[in-house]
Amino acid sequence: MNKNKKELYTCLEATGIYSFDLAQYLSQQKIKVMVVNPIITHAFFKMELNLLFEVKLLTRDFGKI
Repeated sequence: MNKNKKELYTCLEATGIYSFDLAQYLSQQKIKVMVVNPIITHAFFKMELNLLFEVKLLTRDFGKI
């Protein structure tokens, strides 16, 4: 990947037949598509929320020093 150029991906949750047609259409249009397990996206979202919460706690506690 060229560092000066960002690549764009479309990410869809694998929700049975509902995401299949859209993923196929996007792929035919030369748009990069990732179809992921909803458990993975849920875990990623949960991890991001925990990280955000920890950063808020650290910045709050750092101000008291």
